[in-house]
Amino acid sequence: MQVLQIETDGTARVILLDGEDVLGGLQRLVDGPVTCISTDTYRSGLVLDVWVNEEGLLREDFAENEAGLALTGQWIVGPVVVADVDDYGDTRTLSAVHLNLLADKLGVKVDDNNGAGYTLDALDAVAS
Repeated sequence: MQVLQIETDGTARVILLDGEDVLGGLQRLVDGPVTCISTDTYRSGLVLDVWVNEEGLLREDFAENEAGLALTGQWIVGPVVVADVDDYGDTRTLSAVHLNLLADKLGVKVDDNNGAGYTLDALDAVAS
């Protein structure tokens, strides 16, 4: 599954959770337990799942995430992970079209690793 991780500094990366434990991957990307906020078309023009750290507001080390606020209309801290959602409410992969729309709407530059995206292991290598 392809998702978009947006850090509090606006850094946005395409992450591939294929072959991964998706829940575990989402938890790693938001640095803790996750909760999902579904957007509506009013804010972003898209219906999306925005995954955030459910204890984020208790974390003093988390800063405000302006992209999260723009997407959800809620005060969000810490990294967010954005995915598409189907008509049944199931999270699904984020298409290239949605990635481009999000980048334009949020004013972020998306790092897609030259079209390959990042796995969680590759993301660990970038961080070190």
